[in-house]
Amino acid sequence: MSAFPQALLRIRGLALKAGDRALLGRLDLDIRAGEFWCILGRNGIGKSTLLHTLAGLRAPDDGLLEIGGGNDLRPHREYAPAALARLRGLLTQHQFDAFSSSVMETVASGRFPYGAGFLRADDGELQARTLQALEQAGMAGHLHDDITRLSGGERQRVALATLLVQDPPLCLLDEPTSHQDIPAQQSIMALLRRLALSQAKAVVASCHDINLASGFATHVLILSGDGYRAGPCDEVLRLDYLEHAFACRLREVTVDGRRLFVPMFAG
Repeated sequence: MSAFPQALLRIRGLALKAGDRALLGRLDLDIRAGEFWCILGRNGIGKSTLLHTLAGLRAPDDGLLEIGGGNDLRPHREYAPAALARLRGLLTQHQFDAFSSSVMETVASGRFPYGAGFLRADDGELQARTLQALEQAGMAGHLHDDITRLSGGERQRVALATLLVQDPPLCLLDEPTSHQDIPAQQSIMALLRRLALSQAKAVVASCHDINLASGFATHVLILSGDGYRAGPCDEVLRLDYLEHAFACRLREVTVDGRRLFVPMFAG
C-alpha cells in the first residue's frame, strides 16, 4: 500500500483512439499522492495522447476519468478552468512563445489560477516562490533572460519551474527530460521523485529512457499497443514486458545495485 493512500486521479475502462486506430483499451488505474509514475512505450504509442486526456484537454473515447482528492473525485468537465488548474498541471513537450517575456515573469505566471501571476515589487511571496522554483529547475542564473532566446533545454526547464510555481497536487509531464543533457536529466528526475515522496504529490511523466524510469520512478505504465502493464517498478520492469513493448531484445544488468536494461544490437 502507498504511504500516501489518497487517490488524486481515478481511471476506469479508459479507451483512446487516433482516428480509427486504437491506442489504448480499458485502462484501470488509480494515481495516488506519493507516487511517481513513468509512462514507457515506443513513439506514436499514445503517451502524449494519454497525458493530454488525463489533463482534461481531450475527452476519453470511452471510460471514466475523475480527478480530485479523497472522496471528492469528479469528471474534469465539472470544474471551472481555474479550479481544475489548481488540481493538475501539464508540462507539454514543446513550448511556443508568441512574444518576448523574461524568465522571471514567465515562471510567475504559474500562479494565475490563484489570482496572482503578475510580478510586483511588493509581492514578496510570489517572488520567493518564483526564485525557489528557478533554483529547483536549475535556471536561477537566467532570471532576466528573454524566453525567446533560450535553448530548447533551457526553455523546457523554465516550463518545469512554471509548473512548480503552479503547485498542483497532480503533475503531468510530457517528456520532461527532452532536450536535456545527462546531468540535467538526472536532476529533473530526482526533483520529480522528491515532489512525489516528500511533498505528497502525484507525478506522471512520459519517458523514453527505461533506465531513468528504473532509477527514479516508483511506478511504471508500459504501453505496448495491444495492452498495458502497470504497477510498482519492481513488479512491472521485466525483460519480457519491455521487449514486447519496444519490439527489441534487451539484456538486464546490475550496476552498483541498480538494474539497467541494455539494448542487444544485431550484428
